[in-house]
Amino acid sequence: MEEGTGEGTKTLEKITAFEDTFKEAMDDDLNTANAITVLFEIVKTINTAFMDDKPHSKEVLTKSADFLTKLGSVLGIFVKKENDSLDAGIDEKIEKREEARKNKDWKTADAIRDELLAMDSILEDTPMGIKWRRK
Repeated sequence: MEEGTGEGTKTLEKITAFEDTFKEAMDDDLNTANAITVLFEIVKTINTAFMDDKPHSKEVLTKSADFLTKLGSVLGIFVKKENDSLDAGIDEKIEKREEARKNKDWKTADAIRDELLAMDSILEDTPMGIKWRRK
């Protein structure tokens, strides 16, 4: 489903048509219940459009997600988290730890893990690679 084709354009039009309904709900004494209902309708529309066997362009998927994030962020949900410097620092430390593990430098690898733990970051070594999360 390319945006330039009828299918992509139709999907984006259906999704963006909900914006006025969302604004009306918020203008109605901050009727958050109705605003959340609109968000559910948007998700339902996205799911229905993308469940078919047609290919979907990355642009249409991105625009759909961005639109949902834009409206949801008004209510403090679906907030798009920007990469912050702390996360970048953690990623660098994880890469250094991986390099130490490849070189069988267990002392350095353990020291980096302890350092990340002190930063409230928990590493999980999985068969699919390292995953990290905050405490």
